[in-house]
Amino acid sequence: MLSAMKVLRFGAGVLFLPVCWVLIRVVWDLLQILQPGDGSILPASGWALAGGFLCWVFLYLTLPRPMRTYVLGHELTHALWGWLMGAQVSRLNVSRERGSVTLSKTNPLIVLAPYFFPFYTFLVIVLFGVLALFYAVEKYALFWLGLVGFT
Repeated sequence: MLSAMKVLRFGAGVLFLPVCWVLIRVVWDLLQILQPGDGSILPASGWALAGGFLCWVFLYLTLPRPMRTYVLGHELTHALWGWLMGAQVSRLNVSRERGSVTLSKTNPLIVLAPYFFPFYTFLVIVLFGVLALFYAVEKYALFWLGLVGFT
């Protein structure tokens, strides 16, 4: 027999289907707008993002899963958003199987942060921004977009 929580979760999932459809359409429309006039499907920036993502997929399928790295990013996202929301972060535990972070308070944004805030992508973008203050990183923009796709 289905529990009330399972029915509620299923209902929430069904309610989010239109949101997913709108997001798919927006991405499709953006790809059409960004389509270069030379007959290729994507501009160079799109290929860099896709190439980084495909590189990650290849490594994910061929190498052992970096679970500790995933758990660390997940818990650091909780910690970062807790800190941004005024919570005190007192302890962070990470293992291959699980992790935890101790915060003085919580709210839905802190709890759900790893599911809408890509921590490692944020680090890549911040690193690009910091390096751009001291170096001409613009000529390596496609490389950085590849890293964003990878993360």
